[in-house]
Amino acid sequence: MATVVQNLDYEATVFPYRQDIGFERNAGYQGAVPFGQAIVNEDFTLDSVGAGDVGSANIGIKLPSNYCAMLRSVHMNAHSGNQSVYSDGVLGLAYQDPGGPYKNTMAALPEEEYLFWPFVASELQYVYGDGFGRYLNSWSIASKTTNTTAQTNPPGADSPLNVPLWVSPNYPGHTALIILNATTTGFTTPCRFNMTFDLYTFEAAFAAGVMSNPRTTST
Repeated sequence: MATVVQNLDYEATVFPYRQDIGFERNAGYQGAVPFGQAIVNEDFTLDSVGAGDVGSANIGIKLPSNYCAMLRSVHMNAHSGNQSVYSDGVLGLAYQDPGGPYKNTMAALPEEEYLFWPFVASELQYVYGDGFGRYLNSWSIASKTTNTTAQTNPPGADSPLNVPLWVSPNYPGHTALIILNATTTGFTTPCRFNMTFDLYTFEAAFAAGVMSNPRTTST
């Protein structure tokens, strides 16, 4: 038995918002408005895994440095003529305490030292008709629909959406990491992946009210 490891590395693209003039005068108000968003939107194909082997797909994300990032959403779809055998995984953030401007240097964390949350697959694989019969599966940090023992993440609960992630200018590693596991499969699986973070400058992140209202995106 062998482990087939697939490593995927992506760098988020920054989409800044228009910033009003007069930040200093309105620091408390403007601080609740993110600088912009960092978005990863990618197509990739999960490798096939030979008979008797197991698979591991590692998706590494690098965020732009010198920001405080708040995860807004993460989602992945797989679509194929075969049912996906990639199962549940984990989502990890390279959160370092105290982080941010309190710390001048940040070390790349080994995999086991990220903060991890369940990254769960939908329990039902949907078949949609296009003349060929294709299977659709999806993963997210939301709860499973039929497994009552799965962790749920309603608003206010323990969730990566509630963790401010400080990205130092000299942070050398992956900021976010998703690890998926698979059993034997003789086919590849095409996927779509999207991950979005709100970005705050360090100055804005420490302005009054920003962490109590990190989702204010309009004036």
